[in-house]
Amino acid sequence: MNNASLPLPHTGNGGITISSSVYDTLPPQFVKWYAETFRGTRMIYGHWSLGSLTRADGVAHRQIAVLRPAELEEMLARYEDARNRRVGGMLGGLWRQIEELKRKAEIQVFDNAPWNADLEGHTLGRDRNSIAISVMGGKGARPNDLGFMAPLPVQLQEMIRQVADACIATRTPVERFMTASEAADNLDLPRMDAPAAPHPPRGFRTVREIWDLEAWVDTENGSLEAPLHSARVGWTRLGDWIREHALRTLASRTHDEWTHEAP
Repeated sequence: MNNASLPLPHTGNGGITISSSVYDTLPPQFVKWYAETFRGTRMIYGHWSLGSLTRADGVAHRQIAVLRPAELEEMLARYEDARNRRVGGMLGGLWRQIEELKRKAEIQVFDNAPWNADLEGHTLGRDRNSIAISVMGGKGARPNDLGFMAPLPVQLQEMIRQVADACIATRTPVERFMTASEAADNLDLPRMDAPAAPHPPRGFRTVREIWDLEAWVDTENGSLEAPLHSARVGWTRLGDWIREHALRTLASRTHDEWTHEAP
């Protein structure tokens, strides 16, 4: 059975979609069940804190911070100090130590509110009927250089799991996940300046006032690259990557449900 003949979830989300080529790799019975079952209307917004990797900042239902190793925060502070003082001879050695600590990193998830609760102050003009999931990090990030506190691959993998959790709990299609940058540019509407838009466009594609999680992701290792860099083979937009892998995670985690309900 070809998935092209199946009704794919319709979310009314303008340019926010999951490619039909992704659906073609999933079991047809899952696609049919998902389209019929996941009809929730809550939006899910992905953020970064623009702060430390290890401290929970901002407002979100879930916050994903780096827990260990404990010395990572100290090494990051030393690197920032050396960079500010232009002590070039120290930077290479510190950077190698930081990268090794990042590879050993573990995470902590702060569970701040149930998925069905509305929180105030997380996504401009979009707090009602929505969910916020935030990775800690991004301090000093610029569109041409994400800096040394860019969120780590282990945090992004946890974000995928949390998006899948939220979708399963609220029966919301994964297509209703947006990065805060996508939301700031109103990419879920027919036009960024549509009359129904909650605010004028302010994201990366326009004025770059709000560009949370606007980045390339290297699909080989899960590391992030600045959005102004030219795309390379194996890179994809972070928002698309999160949606695809959250959908695959959802399919795996609901396997017993859709196989049980299949005719």
